[in-house]
Amino acid sequence: AGSAGAGAAVSVGPQGVLTALRRLHMNGLLSTEQKKLLVTDIIKAQSKNSRSLVEIAHELLAGVSGASDADADDADFLEQALVLAEQLSPAPSVDGEGEIEVEDGGEGGGEGAGESG
Repeated sequence: AGSAGAGAAVSVGPQGVLTALRRLHMNGLLSTEQKKLLVTDIIKAQSKNSRSLVEIAHELLAGVSGASDADADDADFLEQALVLAEQLSPAPSVDGEGEIEVEDGGEGGGEGAGESG
């Protein structure tokens, strides 16, 4: 009694998505950070009685073509999961370097950068 490939439908809902994310992470296709971002998004959505974009993507993409093409379905879901993880990742804020901060045009020599040992 295995649940993998039992019928054309995959496990939907948060549990099915979490299982898929764990599998992708264990196969080295999702980083730990990407998995954390996506799982956190699922949890936040659940707390608001809503569905996360990851969950919707999984429902639409994973298991669409049945067990015969599960690898292609996983690839489609992985591609979308990576895009969503990138969107969920916090914007890079460089505190110590100051190079990403572009408010004045950045031609100054670094006033206030203060390299203190």
